[in-house]
Parts: sequence; C-alpha cells; structure tokens
Amino acid sequence: MFYDKNAEMIMEKIPDIRIVYYVVAGLTYREIAMKYYHYQIYKVIYRVRQLYKEFDLTNRRHLAYFAVKNHLINTQKLEEYIND
Repeated sequence: MFYDKNAEMIMEKIPDIRIVYYVVAGLTYREIAMKYYHYQIYKVIYRVRQLYKEFDLTNRRHLAYFAVKNHLINTQKLEEYIND
C-alpha cells in the first residue's frame, strides 16, 4: 500500500484511514456518519478537521488531493468504499 517512506510517515499520523477514503470517494459528512459512526455527524466533522489541522489543509478537496498526491490511498480499495 505504501509507495515511499513519506507515505509511511504520514500514515502514522492518521488515526483511521477509512475517513480519508470516504472523503476521496465523495461522501458527505452525513453519509460518512451513517456508515461509520452510527449517525454521529459531529465525530466525523471533528476527525476531518483534525486532519486539516495536522496537515495544514483548508477543505475536503485539499484533503483528497493530499491523499492522492502522497499515495495514501489504493485505487482498488477506493472502489470498494465507493460501492459500499
């Protein structure tokens, strides 16, 4: 899954990569909350904002771009999250 050392170091800072996959797949906070946190939308918003703060990002698009650019996601696995 990891393509280089930089990706490994970044992955250590992300508590749960599933949220990143859901954001890259284009799901809303509400949809992520329904699948992942049993309708607790504020947990999703908190986790995503923590990722923004950790990596100095400003929005969901930047988070998706950051994940793709740094090879944090596997495209085959992303299809599973889209179809989930």
